[in-house]
Amino acid sequence: MGWSAFLTNMTRTPNSSQAGDKNSGAEVWVSPQAPLTVWADDFEFVSDRRTRATLVFAAINGTIEGGSTTPLVFDNLTNVSSVACDVDIEAVDDTLSVGNMSIPADTTTLPVLSSIDNLTLSPAASPETRLNELLLWFTIAPLMAGTSIDGTLPMFTNSTTTGLPLSYTATTSPIHNTWTTDGLTTFIHLAIGALAQATTTTPPPSSLEKDYSFALRSH
Repeated sequence: MGWSAFLTNMTRTPNSSQAGDKNSGAEVWVSPQAPLTVWADDFEFVSDRRTRATLVFAAINGTIEGGSTTPLVFDNLTNVSSVACDVDIEAVDDTLSVGNMSIPADTTTLPVLSSIDNLTLSPAASPETRLNELLLWFTIAPLMAGTSIDGTLPMFTNSTTTGLPLSYTATTSPIHNTWTTDGLTTFIHLAIGALAQATTTTPPPSSLEKDYSFALRSH
């Protein structure tokens, strides 16, 4: 049984340092056993602190609430149900204090977004879009929640307990392949939150207080 290919609209944005160049392959490959998969179809640097990516969720031989269904004639594939969604994230200066602090902490020494202007970048990095490219990783976080098999897109099966996508690597198609909009939306939020938590510095075990000066805001 062969793989299925889907075209994308992935090109660099006009304000990118490499405008007009292809940023990724013109097509993505999906395993025919994939109950659900997701790929990045396009992205845009909305402002110097805001990035938007278009994700496409596709259920092979399945159903996505509110999705478009396209018939397929290939081996045992009969249809693909898909839905596109924009994930829009902006970085803002904010302070979150965690813990019981009787005396407000001094936040004047915490780094702010403008401090990235002083970073030493590799020659491949663009000073104009350095923050956009960081935010792009968060917008496509759901792609990193799964495992690629032989170069195909990550696969997910539907949890019978939560209704949320779970990473799937088996070679047989699962039974549960019906998806809701709320379930996919929650999955996006959880994936972004997990990536944000993984990229922050963990305080020492003895510390009950922690200040954060970086926040992500979705639109």
